[in-house]
Amino acid sequence: MPYRTPPPRHTEVSRPDHKVRPWLALVALLFVASVMLGVIAVLDLAGDSFIVGLAAVGSGAAAMNLLFGNVLGGVGAAPCPSCGAALHGLDCRARFEGILCRQCGQFVEGKGGRVWLTDEHAIADTPLFGAALPKRFRWPAGCVVCGEPVTQHLPIHIRKRDVAETAVNTAIGMAMASVVGFGVIADSGTVVALAVPHCGKHDDGASLALGGPTEFLILFRSYAYQRMFCRENKVSVLESPATGRSRASRRAR
Repeated sequence: MPYRTPPPRHTEVSRPDHKVRPWLALVALLFVASVMLGVIAVLDLAGDSFIVGLAAVGSGAAAMNLLFGNVLGGVGAAPCPSCGAALHGLDCRARFEGILCRQCGQFVEGKGGRVWLTDEHAIADTPLFGAALPKRFRWPAGCVVCGEPVTQHLPIHIRKRDVAETAVNTAIGMAMASVVGFGVIADSGTVVALAVPHCGKHDDGASLALGGPTEFLILFRSYAYQRMFCRENKVSVLESPATGRSRASRRAR
């Protein structure tokens, strides 16, 4: 019998067991909305119902969001296929990827309620696999996407928190990234930039995001390159904010 690659080990996404609290919160919100509507009926006689009406609309909207987002929604949890740790905030109704297990440091993905380990050679459509970005670091050899010889260094940049970005600041950051050198963060005061090694076929292998222990994340399309970057620079593996999971769900449990 010819050899066949065994199917990837997977786990199943289950709805939260602690549904009592969401249901109680839903009932409480609906009760508040009902009370507000009753108060509106009284205040209408005095023609002063705007504030209470606004509160009633807000309570109703919160109740609907809770109902469809948590109680009836598809968000649940699954054991990590590698170490068995609980992974929270997973949508069992949709495809997801780039979910990090904080216990074993492996990325997982899933679809249709199933979760499996991301292939170690995976290349995402957009930068997804994150690493903490120190002030100074070393680039692993090769293009950040495919590992082929580097022929160009392309700048990427990000605006700092709570600082208005201008075209001038962006230009300064981009220029600094190409002049200062590789493996050094260029900081113009409002824009942080760096130059990323690519081959001639690729130009979109990495991006920057805010967060993590060093204030910034660098995200890679290549899972293998992200692993090499973390090992060479001894930095943390991080989950991209683009996954949409809440910060609480991304924390280690």
